[in-house]
Amino acid sequence: MKIAYLSGGVVALALLAGSSPAASQAWIGTMVGNISAAQQESECQHRPFPPPGEAAKATGAINGLMTRLRQPPAEGDAKAIDKLFSSKTKGFKLASTEAYLSQEDFRALISANPSGDWAQLVIAADLGTARGVWRTAPLIEGEAPTGIEIGIDLVRSWGSWKILHAQAYPAEAPRVEPYCHSSNTGSF
Repeated sequence: MKIAYLSGGVVALALLAGSSPAASQAWIGTMVGNISAAQQESECQHRPFPPPGEAAKATGAINGLMTRLRQPPAEGDAKAIDKLFSSKTKGFKLASTEAYLSQEDFRALISANPSGDWAQLVIAADLGTARGVWRTAPLIEGEAPTGIEIGIDLVRSWGSWKILHAQAYPAEAPRVEPYCHSSNTGSF
């Protein structure tokens, strides 16, 4: 059975090569790219956690981003703040019916309580995206939870972490499992 597949592939390759060299080169390039992507996916799925040193660097950079976003804006600082978000639009929205927080609402929520912090932060194994849950007020053992949780999708763009999406949850945001990589569509 494998011989039939192999000979069918050789015939297809011979037909492509006879039709035009450019078409056969494009087809070979596509095949090599597909094989390389499949190998990378297989390797990534076998290690769902990023290397510890790289995860620590990414966590530090993300914490720096959150610190910057929590600071009150200086006069004329709007463009600098916009650069901390991956989207230039004022409201984060996807094609689905879920609406995400606007940049202003997001900054107001995370700045409201200085003791807010990550309830969870998961960095993808490929170090290209991260997902986390920001809690606006700390949990105190034995007391009812206060504040809200914000599900945040982050993306690394040209070496800098940026906010992709943010969604507020009145009670508890969904938790994130370790993952290999993600598209830019978000998880919350």
